[in-house]
Amino acid sequence: MERRGSNQQKLRRSESEAFNGFVHNMELTDIPMIGRKYTWYSSSRSAMSRLDRVLLSTKWLDLWPDCKQYILDRQLSDHCAIILKHNTIDWGPKPFRTLDVWWSFAGFDKVV
Repeated sequence: MERRGSNQQKLRRSESEAFNGFVHNMELTDIPMIGRKYTWYSSSRSAMSRLDRVLLSTKWLDLWPDCKQYILDRQLSDHCAIILKHNTIDWGPKPFRTLDVWWSFAGFDKVV
């Protein structure tokens, strides 16, 4: 467990080892983080931890291999939101589309 500024790091070592053992036994992967190193901040920002994370199975990663977790800025909570995102394939520019009703407006064809 990643922590900074906490005076209880030694007391929680066994809990961290138990968690890491669980992740290993379940064959889960902690995918790369983008944005921030920590997901929880104390109100004074003197202590920070990475409490929240996305863990994925091998089967998931076989289907979507380029997943990353994006850590957003903290808002109202003392935890940061996480977005799981898969890098999508760029198929080029999207085709132009309109609603048929737009063509009924005078001058629409000149604007487009």
